[in-house]
Amino acid sequence: MKLQIIEEPQLAFHQNKLHIDIRAGLSTFGTFDKGSTGVPVPIRIGVIGTTATVDGMRDWLEHCKHGVASDEQKLKALRPSFPGMTQRYLEPP
Repeated sequence: MKLQIIEEPQLAFHQNKLHIDIRAGLSTFGTFDKGSTGVPVPIRIGVIGTTATVDGMRDWLEHCKHGVASDEQKLKALRPSFPGMTQRYLEPP
């Protein structure tokens, strides 16, 4: 058996800034198409499920909307807080 290591690709964010970690890239640079006129605001999603699962998804999205703090104490860089889903990541700086 031959082992081959494949390098993890860099991900592109706003203004083609690159980062290997999606969380760090989004919080540092913003979304790739940030400020683009082609991005619908608000971004609409559809959820298919029972009343309970749709309500649960709605509640979860509302909970995450303004961010979720990480409870990580030792490895904060690996488990950063979620910044939320606000205009901050869609509009140009």
